[in-house]
Amino acid sequence: MKRQVHSLWKTAKRTMLACLLLLACWQPSMAQTALTYGDVAICGWNNNLVSSNRQIQVVLLKACAANTVFKISALGFNNSGTANSASNGRATAGISKWTNSTGSTLPAGTVITILNNGTTISSDVGTMSNIPSSCSCGANGSPVVQSTSGGRFFLYYGGTSDGTGTGQDLTATSTTATFQGVPIQLFGFQGTQSGYTAFLTSTGTTGNFQTYLPSDLASYNVFHSGNAIGGYFTPSRTAGYTAASLRTALQTTSNWSTTTGTGTVSIPSGNFTMATTPTFTGSTSLTACNAVSTSINSNLAITDAAAAGTVTETWSITSSPTHGALGGFSATASSTGGAVTPSGLTYTPTAGYTGADAFTIQVSNGGGSSSTTINVTVAASPNPGTLTAITSPNFDSMCATAAVSYRARNGANGGVWSSSAATTIATVTNTGDTTATITGIYSGTTMPLGATAIITYTSSTVSCGTTSSTKAVYVRPFSDTGTLTPARGTVLCTGATLTATSSSVTNGLPRYGGVSYGHTWTSQNTSIASITSSAGVITAVSAGTVNITYTTAPNGCGSFNARRNITVTASATGVTISGTTTMCVGGTSTLTSSGTPSGVWSSSNTSIATVDPSTGSVTGVGAGSANITYTGTNSCGSAFSSTAVTINTVPSVPAISGATSVCTGATTGLTNSTSGGVWSSSATGIATVSTTGTVYGVSVGSATISYAVSNACGSTTVTSAMTVNTTPSAGTISGSSTVCQGASTS
Repeated sequence: MKRQVHSLWKTAKRTMLACLLLLACWQPSMAQTALTYGDVAICGWNNNLVSSNRQIQVVLLKACAANTVFKISALGFNNSGTANSASNGRATAGISKWTNSTGSTLPAGTVITILNNGTTISSDVGTMSNIPSSCSCGANGSPVVQSTSGGRFFLYYGGTSDGTGTGQDLTATSTTATFQGVPIQLFGFQGTQSGYTAFLTSTGTTGNFQTYLPSDLASYNVFHSGNAIGGYFTPSRTAGYTAASLRTALQTTSNWSTTTGTGTVSIPSGNFTMATTPTFTGSTSLTACNAVSTSINSNLAITDAAAAGTVTETWSITSSPTHGALGGFSATASSTGGAVTPSGLTYTPTAGYTGADAFTIQVSNGGGSSSTTINVTVAASPNPGTLTAITSPNFDSMCATAAVSYRARNGANGGVWSSSAATTIATVTNTGDTTATITGIYSGTTMPLGATAIITYTSSTVSCGTTSSTKAVYVRPFSDTGTLTPARGTVLCTGATLTATSSSVTNGLPRYGGVSYGHTWTSQNTSIASITSSAGVITAVSAGTVNITYTTAPNGCGSFNARRNITVTASATGVTISGTTTMCVGGTSTLTSSGTPSGVWSSSNTSIATVDPSTGSVTGVGAGSANITYTGTNSCGSAFSSTAVTINTVPSVPAISGATSVCTGATTGLTNSTSGGVWSSSATGIATVSTTGTVYGVSVGSATISYAVSNACGSTTVTSAMTVNTTPSAGTISGSSTVCQGASTS
C-alpha cells in the first residue's frame, strides 16, 4: 500500500512540478521566485502500472524566475497508523525537488510534465532530483511511485530538508510537529481500493492510507473519487485565464476527465494561455488650467503583452477628483500587445479653482488589472476677456482716420494688443492694462477691398500658455467717385447707347449692417440723353449737350458726386423726297429732300433719267422708270431715301387694219391695236367713221380715215384711204310673163 501511494504521488508530482516552477526562490543563494498557496496546480495525472506512463502534469500560475524550486511529497505527514503516532511516515517519506534550470523566467501558464519510469524521475522542463539524493526512486522513499490503490500529492515550497532524508521539513516527528515549508497544493484521488480520501486536518478521521496534516497547514484540496487512477483538465487551454480563474477551474472536479481501472490516460499537451496584466506607462503628474478641459490620454497610456491574443482594455474611474470632472469614461480599446493609448479622456477643473487635485483610474483587460493615481496641479488659465468698444459695446464699424477706444472686458491685465492689418486698415495702441485705441487708416481711392481688421488681445500665463480674444472691426473708407467714363465732351449720335462706369473702390463693398455701398447715375436733361440710375446705360435722344452725374450713397463717412458732359449729334437722314416724278423724254423736274443737307443725288438708270447730284434736277432720257436716291452724310454716318421717276414719250401707233373700199350705203370695220385713240374722216360727205372704227359709204368718192392716239407727251395719227363705190343696179325686167312649152318670148 505504501509503495502504491508513493507511485500515485509521483504521478501527481509531475503535474505539480509545473506549478511549483515559480517557487525557485526557496534556495536563498539563488535568484528565484518565492511560491505560496495556489501558485502551482496539478492539471493531469496518470498512475498506470506501465512505468513509462506514470506522470504528473502541473501548470505554473505565476511567472517563475530561473533557479525557482518546489518540492513534492507523496505521503504528506501521516502514512499509516493513528494521527497521534510518533512513528508515522512523515519521517521516512521521500521528497522530490523540481528546479527551473532553463536559465530564464518561465511565464505563467507554462505546463511541466514529471515522469517516473520506476528507476529515475525527470521532467520535460527544468530538472528533477530526490531528497536525499541517495533515495531510490523505486523504493518507498520515492515521492512518485506506481500505485493504483489511490493516493495523494503534496506540493510545497521552502523548508530545511534538502539532503538528510529525515524530518520532512517538520521540526520533529511528533504529532505536534510544526511544518516548516509553505503549502502550495494538496491533491488526492481514490484508486481501486477504498479508504483513500482527501487530505485531512488533525481533526479529521484517521486510518490507513489517509494523509494527516498538522492543524497549522491550510488545505488547498482537490480530490477525485470513484476508482480514478488518472485524469486531466478538459476545458480549453487557450481561454486566456487569470491565475485566479484557472485555479478555480482546476479545483472544480467536473472540469476533469478521469480513467478507472488500469487504463492509460492521454493527458493533453501544451501550455495554458494566461491573461496578461496591463501596466500604466504614462506620467502620474498633470498640470491643468482652470476651467479648461485637458486630455489625460497620455497619462493613462499602458503596455500589455496581450498573451491571450486580442483583448479589450477598459479604463474606469476608481476614485473621482475632488475639484474637477473626468470625461470619456468608461473607455475601451482593442489590444494585440504592446503600447495602447486611450482616446477621448479628459480632466476639467472646477471653474475658479486652483491648487492640487487627484484621481485614480483602473485599467483591466478582462483578466488582469492595474491602477494609477494622477496628481493634478490646477493653474490659473489665461483670460483675454471680451473685446468691446468702451463707448458702445456693440460698436464694430468706424470711418477711416477715426479713433475708437476698446477694452478687454473682464480680461487679465498685461495682455498684448495687435491688428491683423496694422499698415493698411487699422492700427491699435495700448493705452492701459486692458485698453487700447484703434485708429482707422485712410488710403484715399486705394482703400483695400474688404476693409476689415482683426483686433486681438492676447493673455498669457507661464503654466497654461496663451489665449486670445478677437474683434473684427470694419473700417469704412470715405466714399469716392473714382474715375468716370465716358470722358468729358464725348459725342453720341442720336439713338446710340453707352454704359458709364466708375473706378470707385468702395462701390459694391460690404458695409456695416451687410449692405453694399451704393451709387446713382442721373442726367441733367433726359430729352437730350437718358441714363439708368444703377447700371449707368446712356441713351442719346436728341441733339444737344447734357451733364451726366455719378453720386455715391452715404456710408456714414460722407457722400460725393462727379459729372461728365456729353454732346448728342443728330444722326444722318434721307427722310422724304418731294417733286414731280413723271415727265416726258427731254423733260425736266427738280426734286428736293428734307434730310441731312448737302447730300448727293443719284439715278439708278441714267438711260431712263439723269439727275444733277447737287440740285436734284431730273432729265428724262428714255421711256421707263428709274430710282432717284438722295444720300445724306455727317459725323454720325450716312442715310438715304429713294423715289421712282417715270419717263414717258409720244404714243407709238401701228397702221390701221381693214378694207380700203366700201360701196355706197354699205359699212366696213377698221381696227388698231393701240387702244384709246380717236377715229375721224376727212370727207364725211363721202364716208363717215364711228368711234369704234366702222366706216359707212355715203357717196361715190374718196375720203381719208384717221386714227389719233394722244398722251401727255403728244399725239400720233395714222391714216387709211377709203374709196366709196357706186352700188350696182339690175334695172326693171319687161316682156311677157308667160310662154308656151316649146315656144320662146322676149
